[in-house]
Amino acid sequence: MAGIGPAVAADRYQVGPDVHQAVTHAFGPAAASFIHPDTRPGAAPDRWLLDLWAANRHALRETGVPGSQIHTTDLPTGPITSAHPTGPIQPADLTSTGLFFSDRAARPCGRLALVARLPAPGQNRMDVTT
Repeated sequence: MAGIGPAVAADRYQVGPDVHQAVTHAFGPAAASFIHPDTRPGAAPDRWLLDLWAANRHALRETGVPGSQIHTTDLPTGPITSAHPTGPIQPADLTSTGLFFSDRAARPCGRLALVARLPAPGQNRMDVTT
């Protein structure tokens, strides 16, 4: 079972040619399902939008985690600028920085990643990497 936490929303995560190249190299043809040209008005022609949630779900499925056992939040990081993905934005949700820290919206940088693996039957310890 895997959980994927808050991340920048797919409709706001604009990346450049270097990230586009790295993603398409790493994921091959599957990358087309989670990275696509940014066609919003005013977007530069060499910019793409990347869906981190979809990319991570794909990577987990490739390692053998069944899709039904991958759970993804729908809460984005950064400022809330449009309708909340699970329904109307509540007044308490409206803050200058959103619900979670965003590196692009608030500097200096602060990042966190966590990987935890439950022990196999018969093992007595859990591995955690942060």
